[in-house]
Amino acid sequence: MARIDAHLTSFFLTGEDQGAYVDLEIHSSLRNLMRGTWTTWREAFTDDSALLGRFLRLVVSASDDDGDAVQVLVGRSKLKQIIGGTALSLAIAAVWGQTSPRGMR
Repeated sequence: MARIDAHLTSFFLTGEDQGAYVDLEIHSSLRNLMRGTWTTWREAFTDDSALLGRFLRLVVSASDDDGDAVQVLVGRSKLKQIIGGTALSLAIAAVWGQTSPRGMR
């Protein structure tokens, strides 16, 4: 979580994407909205490990059929996909305004 947060926070503030993990050009106004959304999500993920686990499972696999019965090993090899998927999710959530991980509603 710390590496995801560090990369996204730097991206939101500077627009720089070391390693092309986000791999999208996003205007500073949208990055600012994403940063606010990320702050809310990060706090929720910190408070609720089950919510974080579900979010990470959905980032690496769109299938949610098995709910909490499915486990995904998250490590360095998936970091780029996780950061990119999280950034894309944040961009959508930021412009929709009321989108959040299911457990946060």
